Amino acid sequence: MCRPMMSFRRLLGVLLLVVPVSVCAQTDRCALFRAFLNEEMDVWGQTLSSCSFAQATTDERLFLLDLEYGYTAYAIQFLEPDTAKRCLERYLGHLELCREWLSDADYWAYMSAAESYALKLDESTVLTHGVRIFRYAKRALEADPHSTLALSVNANVLFYAPKIAGGNKKKASQLYLRAAELFRQQGDTTCNWQYHEALTGIERCKKYTK
Repeated sequence: MCRPMMSFRRLLGVLLLVVPVSVCAQTDRCALFRAFLNEEMDVWGQTLSSCSFAQATTDERLFLLDLEYGYTAYAIQFLEPDTAKRCLERYLGHLELCREWLSDADYWAYMSAAESYALKLDESTVLTHGVRIFRYAKRALEADPHSTLALSVNANVLFYAPKIAGGNKKKASQLYLRAAELFRQQGDTTCNWQYHEALTGIERCKKYTK
């Protein structure tokens, strides 16, 4: 949620058939997006299980990491704690494997999200993970203020954090708007679950900023 915890009735899915990694990563984006809209997260889970991260190309790994980012948030909110913990461990492991190909902005944005997931699993760790959530999100945006991922993660952090801890829904709305605009400028809106989430975030914020 960041990603925070967003509403996960929108999160992604994947093909029910076991297919080669290249097919999972390169041709199924719209199928995943439709599953996301249809609340079929089990499909995403099956795809992540069936696609071999070790045998994937760099681009495929980055694609799968993006799926794990969304699916882990869903798992933590809706699946059994042990399953959610395994998803988070897999996500963190694959994030480190992708470190050399990620921009600093995207890496720290993903790390901020991971800290929010860890906090959700054990809310007694708020002093530890809460500080890191904000620190990593800020580091991501400082690294690249035009990173759609950094903008979205910061927006999620500001939206979901209580006001006393630094939450600010007006600023969150501004960041969601910037992320959505950049997605449009990049021509990356078709079957893009993160663009959809940015639009949803904008609408969510309107309820609090009128």
